[in-house]
Amino acid sequence: MAWSRFGMVNGEDIYIKQMEEERQLDVVFVLDYSDAANIGARDRKVFDRMVSSVINCAYSIVRNRDGVGFLLFHGGRKVLIEPRRSREPIEELERLVSGIRPAGSFNLEQAIEEAQDMVKKDALLFLISPLAHAESLNFKQRIKHRSGKRVFVFIIDPSASVEIPGSGPERRLALGVLMKHRKDLEAIRQFLAGNGVRARVVDMNHLLLAMSSEYRYGKISVPG
Repeated sequence: MAWSRFGMVNGEDIYIKQMEEERQLDVVFVLDYSDAANIGARDRKVFDRMVSSVINCAYSIVRNRDGVGFLLFHGGRKVLIEPRRSREPIEELERLVSGIRPAGSFNLEQAIEEAQDMVKKDALLFLISPLAHAESLNFKQRIKHRSGKRVFVFIIDPSASVEIPGSGPERRLALGVLMKHRKDLEAIRQFLAGNGVRARVVDMNHLLLAMSSEYRYGKISVPG
């Protein structure tokens, strides 16, 4: 009841305040920092543009008073930066990636399950990967879900980062390879959807927009 406004018009009118609670949210970016992220021309490497988009998205989330954290899969190691509602995890990620380059392999199903185990808080998990060897995914395996963890997978289509010859058979070959790879990525997206995991295939030019959109969706769909 808005008692301060009681009886302001005719002495008997009653006003009710309608308040909308906005819950705070943690977003953990799970990064495939394996050899796959080395795809791309010298000035358009996937890992550079991927990390840049993630950092920009993370700063936007922190400005919205939510928390961010990071889980990096690199060279057979997993590095977890715990989520906090400050700039510190982002600055820690910047220091970490400034001293290393992508290395090792990456397993999508294993990464989804391990991320859910390692991140203790209820959180949105944004997994970003180029999936260079998309055709090797095991479609027979079911992905296990953990209570309180919602997973969004952003599958990077590397087309925008690859130099394509201007003409001739080399161009046709390159375009054919990229089209085949895109079909493999779409098949993975469908596999994930069948396992209850939201997924998008995005090129590097639209990764930041896609993550921002899924963050807003995750924000309004936080369980009450």
